[in-house]
Amino acid sequence: MPLLGHTTSSRRPKRSGDEWDLGTTKAGNRSSTSTIRTYLLPRSPLHRLLLLVLLLAVFSWTAWTGVSSSSSRRNKLGIQLARPKDRVPHPAHPAADAPDALIHRRLVAVADLHGDYEHALNVLEMANLIDASPEARLEDGTPRWVGGHDVLVSTGDIVDRGTDTIKLYRMFASLRRQASGLDPPGKVVNLLGNHEVMNALKDWRYVTSADLDSFGGARERRKAISSTGWIGMEWLDHYNITASVDLLPREFLPEEYETPRANFVHGGITPEWAASGGDGRDAGIDRINTLGTSFLRKALSNPNPDGRSPPDTTPTEASLYSADGPLWYRGYALDASDSLVCSRAENASHLLLVDFLIMGHTPNFDGVVVRCPQAKIMVIDTGISRAYGGEQSAVVFDTELQRAPTPDVGRQLGLGSPAAVVGGMKKTVQAGKEVEVEEEEEEVTPMEHSKGMHRWVERRSVTALYVGRVPKTLHMGERDVWL
Repeated sequence: MPLLGHTTSSRRPKRSGDEWDLGTTKAGNRSSTSTIRTYLLPRSPLHRLLLLVLLLAVFSWTAWTGVSSSSSRRNKLGIQLARPKDRVPHPAHPAADAPDALIHRRLVAVADLHGDYEHALNVLEMANLIDASPEARLEDGTPRWVGGHDVLVSTGDIVDRGTDTIKLYRMFASLRRQASGLDPPGKVVNLLGNHEVMNALKDWRYVTSADLDSFGGARERRKAISSTGWIGMEWLDHYNITASVDLLPREFLPEEYETPRANFVHGGITPEWAASGGDGRDAGIDRINTLGTSFLRKALSNPNPDGRSPPDTTPTEASLYSADGPLWYRGYALDASDSLVCSRAENASHLLLVDFLIMGHTPNFDGVVVRCPQAKIMVIDTGISRAYGGEQSAVVFDTELQRAPTPDVGRQLGLGSPAAVVGGMKKTVQAGKEVEVEEEEEEVTPMEHSKGMHRWVERRSVTALYVGRVPKTLHMGERDVWL
């Protein structure tokens, strides 16, 4: 007989000795001929304890397998990130002097959306930045920002080839307002692509008839895309040619720490353009953006646009819009010589003071393209729009700086000792392959004993996310930093 059982008989079963006791219970007010359930219970305290342990084990196993199967179902449905939408991965205001301080930033980059609102929603939901469900949408119909203090970067070409120009620009304006209103704030960075500038110049070769109809005709569309129209004003106020973005929130970092950075642009920044601003941090970026705003304003204000540069365009502004300018350059994506490409990329990144060069513009329908050691170049245009039929993708940068539980270096090295050297071989992942690279040596001089120094670990990972496809690690590495 099992430990727990049912019997339809009212007769008490036999038992051997005093080991087991069988109790009987009638159900409600039923007659004695009704079905009676019986429960076999151990009389001995030792056996009762064993039974209790067995029941607890069965219950725990059942609960665990239920959670496991639920998790498996979620994975099969294509949820590819480890954190849910409402996750708060790290403290919003970490204290850099806390023993276990951890400073973190998550940045999501998307490329050419080309008039496809539905695919834009797919990508941003996959990246856990928005909730586009009907019950979550705002009163104006735009999706809700759920990215917390994450950063979203769009590398341009939101317009053309599709039908959803109005929806897309309204969505980005809404997400920018929502993210910036948080404490701590999130951030939405929008860049101009060559197609934004083409539309400002009224080069409308790639505008669809359905997109024209959504504005109410060509005349109304031109009003919107002018220096006084709502799209033109959005571009002038919130869109730049390029941006170098900190991969960790600078306001929470020790002053002596140089945060890793990535440069984003639509086409590509050559070493010549990177050096064009002269000396000074971000001098090249500032000059490019100043020229871009000036050229854009002239294009939007031209009373008789004909698709060509306005009459008052300067030679430098014209070169910005040339084949080697930041909006159109394809050399990093298409030049066959890796040694030449990587040499130029190294020079440009050195001048821009960045670790990565990220660009769209040149689509690769199989996925994100990575070139050069340490994933220096990433071309992230995968043909998201249905006009191309490529992959719906986003690239996620996860960067953290964590204080390690190590005694301060003043005690470890001894006052007045030679400088410590941090470096050596580190394992890193480049385009899905694990390789060993030699870290540059960094000289660390012991500070006063009262201040001390602490070991921090900087970790970086870059992942390409795809709708309906397994994510791919593009780069992963870590290094020690003494601060």
